[in-house]
Amino acid sequence: MPCNESQLAAFSQLKDPQGFFSKFGPTTAERRSKWFMYEAETCCRWDGPSWPFATSQTLTTIENVLHDCPAQKYITADDYYDMLHQYARTQYKNRQPYVAEAHHPDDDKWMYDGYNHSEDYNHSTFIDNVLAGLIGLRAQSGETIVVNPLTPSNWDYFAVENIAYHGHLITVLWDRTGSIYHRGQGLRVYVDGQLAGSRETIGLTKVEVGPSVPTPVSYRINIAANSQRDPRLPLAFASYTSPVDDPMRAINGMILRTDHLGVDLRKDQAVDNVRLFLYDDSDGVRIPTNYDLQYCKGNAWLSVPRQARSPMPTNSNAETKIVFPSILTSRLRVEAPNAGSGAGWGLSELEIWSSSE
Repeated sequence: MPCNESQLAAFSQLKDPQGFFSKFGPTTAERRSKWFMYEAETCCRWDGPSWPFATSQTLTTIENVLHDCPAQKYITADDYYDMLHQYARTQYKNRQPYVAEAHHPDDDKWMYDGYNHSEDYNHSTFIDNVLAGLIGLRAQSGETIVVNPLTPSNWDYFAVENIAYHGHLITVLWDRTGSIYHRGQGLRVYVDGQLAGSRETIGLTKVEVGPSVPTPVSYRINIAANSQRDPRLPLAFASYTSPVDDPMRAINGMILRTDHLGVDLRKDQAVDNVRLFLYDDSDGVRIPTNYDLQYCKGNAWLSVPRQARSPMPTNSNAETKIVFPSILTSRLRVEAPNAGSGAGWGLSELEIWSSSE
């Protein structure tokens, strides 16, 4: 990136208490602005709340500045580490890992957060920030990789193993004394298990990786997927569903002995592999005691023959695999008995895998 002094000066505002600095930051507007946190309690404002997506982008930009413009004086590796640590601390709720849409800049609370919505809101690049920023794995267009960690100077050791890169596996070890990993003192970089570069201190190391090796790609695809809810693609159907988990539905007086959920593939397709992720909220939705995978033939629903199943799960959202000799069908469903006393069973994901050829 170009090292323009007038532009680089803006990074000092990330540390300015009247700029973008905050305990759970950075903020998305300067504190000195009269519009800071204006009506921010109602979703969705970018005038002060800390948004994880924006934080990850800011951290990535700082990484580029520190690597490409090492002579600049506006932001340091220590500043970066403090912000990354602050970012990690933000991603908790009730002392458990959690990411929602936006966090309060000063108070330990998520602002834009919703049940059955925010639990899967991990759309930021936190892992990239750790690997490319903190550990310093800097991808190159040729047959090399640069390792230039931004770790604190008082760290005595760290390791990251088997990072996929251009069809190779990269491992980085830092062991100040050599007594932790027993591979020698200093910074060591391995390519496919072989030592490719080393130095005694933390710093920039460039190593040869070799030609790119194409990674074999599985040609099996999930033909039930329709994340965009496109009506032209497979459509899910169920005998009963709820827009949100609501315990009152467990006592609404309706007793359904079985329920089903399925997928209309819109045309006949050859399938031989289904994966279920059964759901349990420890209340009105439970993992069923058994189930039946069925396919539609004419106007009748028939059990898929010769099903080989993994054991029934004991934990919510654990993968359950079903494989069987290939059948040709346009509709599949899972039917299972309800627990009774108003309790039902839940399925958070149904995948139908088939060859893409």
